[in-house]
Parts: sequence; C-alpha cells; structure tokens
Amino acid sequence: KACVAVRDYLDETLGRYIVNVTEAAFLCSQTVCTREPSGVAFLHLDPAEWSIVPRTKLPGTVTSGPSYVAHRRFRKVEGEGASVSQAGKENSARNQYL
Repeated sequence: KACVAVRDYLDETLGRYIVNVTEAAFLCSQTVCTREPSGVAFLHLDPAEWSIVPRTKLPGTVTSGPSYVAHRRFRKVEGEGASVSQAGKENSARNQYL
C-alpha cells in the first residue's frame, strides 16, 4: 500500500511539478533571463495560461518521454497576428522537447 502511495505521488504531484518548473526554466532562459540576467524571475508557470496534462491525452501514440507535458492555452491578443491554430501548432512542436 505504501509503494502505491509513493508511486501515485511521483506520477501525479511530483511529476506535474517537475514539468511545471522545467518548462518555466526553459521559457525563462529563452526570454526573461536573457533580457535581465540579474533580475528576479518566478520559475513557475502561470496556471491561468498553462496546464500540465498527461502525455497520454496528446494525439498520436505515446512511446516514450515524461508522463506529463506543459500545454499553453493560447488567447488571441488584439493586434496580434497569430491565430489559435498557429498557436496550437507551435505548442505541439514545443511539447516534443519535454
């Protein structure tokens, strides 16, 4: 019973947290931290814009990789040219690196 509890914790809680912080660190290294290396950055994804989803929920066959991936919910910002479908393609491409 204890082993199942540990497995569930690793698969659910800790797994999601690791994906969250890893993706946040990646994004920081690409944008925030490169602009102001000595600045303060909160290395957690904004839950209003991001979801940590099971890889099995993604389309296609899952053969390897982490159990969870970060998925950004895109919104069209006034004056911004990217459509929801373009954003979805970019998001899918990013998820392959997690």
